[in-house]
Amino acid sequence: MVAAGFSLRLCTIAFLSLRNLKVAATSPLYLSLINLKNYFNKKVASDWMELRNKAIALLQREDELAETVRLVGLDVLSSEDRIAMETARSIREDFLQQFAFDKIDTYSPIKKQYLMLKLIMKYYNECLEALKKGVPLNNLISLPVREDIAKAKYIPSEEIEKRMEEITHKLKEEIKNLFEGGNIPPQH
Repeated sequence: MVAAGFSLRLCTIAFLSLRNLKVAATSPLYLSLINLKNYFNKKVASDWMELRNKAIALLQREDELAETVRLVGLDVLSSEDRIAMETARSIREDFLQQFAFDKIDTYSPIKKQYLMLKLIMKYYNECLEALKKGVPLNNLISLPVREDIAKAKYIPSEEIEKRMEEITHKLKEEIKNLFEGGNIPPQH
């Protein structure tokens, strides 16, 4: 059950962040966290906790990098740091933010949340690999598929698995095209 006015996605990440607190292994809080971890592993996906930990780490990294940007500007960041900031922004805006007046985004089943977060992290990992292979940062930030990622929260739950596969395929194709021809595919 989620407290009135709070996003289920936000509550999920925030509550699971409690695991970072130092609590006694026999405390009720610790035992609840273990049960919650087991629940997510069984009911959602075995990599849910790993995915969630990486997302939280990116949000924390964004916070640290934001201070650098405030002091000396965005241009001093490495390409990897810029991709981290772009991905963290996507986590905040495309995953954590919900639009309460949209009938689809008002409520998101946990499976949909998992697939959305997995897609955002896929973008991050694919971009890091592409950067290592020499793809320019601006090409990765400008990929048309980013709009599809941002709009994923508006996909009805019954269509989410199929559409996520399509968007993941589009992401891979757009990055592959950057390797082959250096061009970004046109937007549709």
